[in-house]
Amino acid sequence: MIDAMRRLLGGKKYGVITVPGDPFVRPARARLIWANNTAQAVQNLGIDAMLAASVQGLPIKFESRNGVTSMRRLIAELYNVRADYDVRGLFEAPAKFAKMQPGQWALDYDIPRNVFPYCGLMHTRHPVVLARALKAGIPCVYEDHDEDHNNAFKKLPELVRENPHLRVVIAITASVQERLIQSGIPADRTMVLDSGVNSQSFERQAATAASLRQSLLARGVNRIVVYTGGLQVERGLDHILAAASVLTDCLFLIFGGNNGDQAFWRARIVEQQLSNIMVPGYVPQKHLSAFQQAADVLLLTRQADARAAITSPLKFFEYLAAGSPVVAARLPATTRGQDDGAALDFYDPAAPESLVDTLRRSFASFGWKPGGYDKNIDIARQFTWEQRQLSLFQRLVS
Repeated sequence: MIDAMRRLLGGKKYGVITVPGDPFVRPARARLIWANNTAQAVQNLGIDAMLAASVQGLPIKFESRNGVTSMRRLIAELYNVRADYDVRGLFEAPAKFAKMQPGQWALDYDIPRNVFPYCGLMHTRHPVVLARALKAGIPCVYEDHDEDHNNAFKKLPELVRENPHLRVVIAITASVQERLIQSGIPADRTMVLDSGVNSQSFERQAATAASLRQSLLARGVNRIVVYTGGLQVERGLDHILAAASVLTDCLFLIFGGNNGDQAFWRARIVEQQLSNIMVPGYVPQKHLSAFQQAADVLLLTRQADARAAITSPLKFFEYLAAGSPVVAARLPATTRGQDDGAALDFYDPAAPESLVDTLRRSFASFGWKPGGYDKNIDIARQFTWEQRQLSLFQRLVS
């Protein structure tokens, strides 16, 4: 299959382009986790990959060999990947073209000249990039994650019908796939692929995790509950605050989010006088793994709203890879990992008060294990970014 993919690429690279304006690195940006991990997974499978992204707002100068080396170090630190794929910087308009819309220079000049000629296939989540690549005659894979720019693009069915270079449209969940089909895209031109998990997440950090437990439990608490991910209100953080007010012998650690979201929840915690919740902020994935492996429970909450059905949490399979017990909101994406032998339990996000009983049940059923629960880890191995790409490659070359 890998040889067949190389033939499909015709000696060129597998290109991944971020949303115009998105830089190579930015904390708390899930689609950049997708972009860097997708490029790395392709490279890990033995196919030359390229990632094109904006260089605006980065703390380094990209336009030199040392700049590219520094960029790779930044990517590796934030996303826990080797970053040994080709990186192509996209720039904003020169001063005399400063009135152009953000990202327009990249679309009109940088991408056509510095990216397209080197790509045998383009993989993107942005419809304008897709349309430009198809116009250039490049085979494409398009992903729909139900973002605003996905939903605002009404010409996708037309592109699918009229352009054979658009090989497949990936939906992040079955609910998104259903919307695509209802919009007029033939079902056989779509496929569902869950978010992936970084293969580095399987590295055990037993000594560090044990040390963290010793330090955190010395605070006079009996259990450690860890949440990692976005801190938007729809993520269900209110469910955590309510549970913490009842489970006062548990320490709740909430990682992730941007500065504004972190400040919002810290203020809420102070208002509610909850001394057993900490919001440490954003921690790179490599360092976060030790906290995940130290947890008595890894918690994935979500509000019960209309978007819950299209949610495919990046952290869910990462949680399973950590091997710690997981308590998750019952969603279509999370129940896909359900297995009788897993240290995994669910609460009803429409009845958030059920979270307390679910946590208590998990504490009683699953004790902390230094090596983690094998079944959780085995499930996660089915959902690595590499496995995700192999499923896509199979579709592309069949």
